[in-house]
Amino acid sequence: MGLGDGGNIPTDSDFGANIMESDAKDHGAFWDSDENGASVSLQNQANVIVGAYGDVTLKED
Repeated sequence: MGLGDGGNIPTDSDFGANIMESDAKDHGAFWDSDENGASVSLQNQANVIVGAYGDVTLKED
C-alpha cells in the first residue's frame, strides 16, 4: 500500500507533488557535500527548511 490517497506514493505523478532534483547516488547521500559546497540535494533540503520554496530545483519530467 502506498502513502498517498488511492495507494499512490509521493513520487507518482497522480499524487500531484513536486519532486525535487537530487544528485544523491543512494539514500544515504542526500546530506553530502562536494568540493563546491552543498550538493543539489542538500541545498534543496535547506531551501525547503527555511521556506525558500521558489529556490528549490525541481526534477524535470
